[in-house]
Amino acid sequence: MRSALPLLAVACLWVHAGSCASTPVDLTGLDPDASFAAAKAVYDAGDYDDAVDAFDAVAAKFPKSPRAEDSRFYSALSEYRDGDPSDAFKLFKNFATDYPVSAHLPEVEETLFQIGLDFLDGRAKGFLGIFSAEGKGVEVMEYVLTTFPRGRRGIDAQRILAHYYFQDGDWIGALAEYQQLSKNYPRSEWKPVSDFRIGLCYLEQSRGWEYDRDLLTKARATFEGYVHDFPEGANIEDAKRYAAEITETLAEKDYRRASLYLFWEQWTSARIFLEDVARTYPGTEWAERARIEIARLDERLARERGQDEPLKAEPAGGNPP
Repeated sequence: MRSALPLLAVACLWVHAGSCASTPVDLTGLDPDASFAAAKAVYDAGDYDDAVDAFDAVAAKFPKSPRAEDSRFYSALSEYRDGDPSDAFKLFKNFATDYPVSAHLPEVEETLFQIGLDFLDGRAKGFLGIFSAEGKGVEVMEYVLTTFPRGRRGIDAQRILAHYYFQDGDWIGALAEYQQLSKNYPRSEWKPVSDFRIGLCYLEQSRGWEYDRDLLTKARATFEGYVHDFPEGANIEDAKRYAAEITETLAEKDYRRASLYLFWEQWTSARIFLEDVARTYPGTEWAERARIEIARLDERLARERGQDEPLKAEPAGGNPP
């Protein structure tokens, strides 16, 4: 942000007329309303750089006047119009802090939302072109969400942030934003998309050397919830497919655990886990394998019992004739 003009410079504000000509306006002795009107004329003429100085001068000279509030708002807006969204963001934040019930706040919210979009879409640059513009856009959008939780741009900021994190592969960040969107805007057209992507975020987080059972379970429950709540949803077939695939994965994990007990010849534990697979995942390949193993195990145990019974029936003290 440009530094404010000294108070004496109030007498030297310029109102531009035409493409190049300008006429100085002497504001000496003018009241707050007249001074603000002169600064606003500079703004309306499109000379946003000088408008910043003009509004700063009015706010500095009349700090107790209602026109100080108006001037600070237009100073921030002038920074944005002049192509400096970073400084505009700072000024708007200060304004929202100092004037929490201002009539200008809806326009502050809207302008900040546009600033966030500018950064995220690459229309605005990061500080000195060094720091990530996208990172600045995230910061602005998060500020919009926290400062204007009931504002008209709340849902848009939420979905844009969620989409940004999702596209960036930040599953934890995306999950948090989609969960908030689904919770805060349950009747929104964006809720089906949010619920479906919540499942995807759980699923993506679960991937690795060994799938995380808790995350897989949450993902399946989310996809099944989507199928139940949005039977005509755009992602209904994908949700069904993901739920089925996750069910197969969970069934396989439990089947492999039962197989370990078979390997260790811990028959009782093996049968318990095999029965659980067959009961919990009835339509899966692994449930069928579990039923086959249960039958084999029962046959084995029956044979072992059959071999033991004659030995127990032999009389003590000799071989049969």
